[in-house]
Amino acid sequence: MRKKEKRAKRMRKKGKSAKKKKKKDEELESEEGKKGGEESEKEGEEGEEEEGEGVEGEDDGERKKRGTSNTKEQEKDEELESEGGKKERKKERKKAKKMRRKGKRAKKEKAKELKEKTRKK
Repeated sequence: MRKKEKRAKRMRKKGKSAKKKKKKDEELESEEGKKGGEESEKEGEEGEEEEGEGVEGEDDGERKKRGTSNTKEQEKDEELESEGGKKERKKERKKAKKMRRKGKRAKKEKAKELKEKTRKK
């Protein structure tokens, strides 16, 4: 586990894309399963250093966040779809994407919107 954490940190510094990281992790796991022990760890570390730099990617935390928000978006999409509005759904997605980019400010904005919605009801 510690090896994976170190590798993730090193990859973030190098700026590898998320897909390359995932693919390399899967390759390492398969090598460890076949060969086992320290031999595969040494070979894995050598292979990582030989790769060139890629496009700047996202770390594991960001991937997890995006995954959870996608499920929430899908639920909202289903609700809106049942009501029957493609434009509304598109606006919601766009807004959610914008919120993720903003971060803290987005949370405050979202809280304000929820308060307004509850007042209207």
